[in-house]
Amino acid sequence: MKKLINKTKENKMKTIEINGEEYIKKSEAVNITPVEGEFLEIGKSYFVRTISLYYVGRLVELSDKELLFDDASWVASTGRFGEALTSGDLSEIERYPDKVIVNRSMVVDSSEWLHELPKVSV
Repeated sequence: MKKLINKTKENKMKTIEINGEEYIKKSEAVNITPVEGEFLEIGKSYFVRTISLYYVGRLVELSDKELLFDDASWVASTGRFGEALTSGDLSEIERYPDKVIVNRSMVVDSSEWLHELPKVSV
């Protein structure tokens, strides 16, 4: 089992051991970020790339393990990727009949979708 090492502002370890577990004061640690929802906002639309698939939809709920989108589509082909993100024109999509759940551990990257969401499969 790997141990994570937290460095304090002074770059020295200040720890306390309780029942064999080592702890550090939260106020002395750097780069602590919340797990949930720091960048993603409910109600905004996103283009999401997972390990093997692309999605576009409006984020309606999120948890530490999953993202829930409505008005969503599977993106089979973007065409030229940068142009698709800039223009909102996607080469091939399939609409979901209802909501879609995306596993957060599979997400490679995402970006806010600043265009109207597709309404029909193409």
